Amino acid sequence: ADAAVIQFAISSTAEKPAIRNPELYSSLLGIQAALAKVPGLRMEQREIRFTGGNRKFLSFGKGAQNSYANILIFAELAPEFRFADRVKQVRDLIDQIKFPAQVKLVDGSAGLYIKNISAYRREILQKIFDDLNFVQKGLGDEFEVLPSGLSQAVRMRACSETDIELWIDYSFSISSIRALTHPKN
Repeated sequence: ADAAVIQFAISSTAEKPAIRNPELYSSLLGIQAALAKVPGLRMEQREIRFTGGNRKFLSFGKGAQNSYANILIFAELAPEFRFADRVKQVRDLIDQIKFPAQVKLVDGSAGLYIKNISAYRREILQKIFDDLNFVQKGLGDEFEVLPSGLSQAVRMRACSETDIELWIDYSFSISSIRALTHPKN
């Protein structure tokens, strides 16, 4: 894996948008400033909602006008970093930031990240073709091996603290050449 990725959500519940939205924005800037001090850390904003309107005038309640942001923090992994230590480093750094009273931070899940998963597609397909050739050779010339599912996206899952398993879900069918050339009447 190239990085550990940790998800966070922050929200501002201040009554007025003139307070709520600047508080959220300044909180995001505070997180970026804290991350900039540590090499190998960066933030990506995934979803941000700056809401308008004064909540006390809404008939359906006060809960619908929060401003919020979902962010991901990427922490590059190197051999000297353990995944859990890197995640703890990020969470400790975020805990040191002083947010306005109406801004709440929710800690999310952590996982492993690969920068360009599609770059491994060719290598994975080569392994699949090797497998299909092995099956074809084992069956001989009397059979045909027909793969399916090769156009699917590369999938991934963590298999250790720093390693990710990549694969393409595929299957194949085996047909008898004799049955195809001499169908039963």
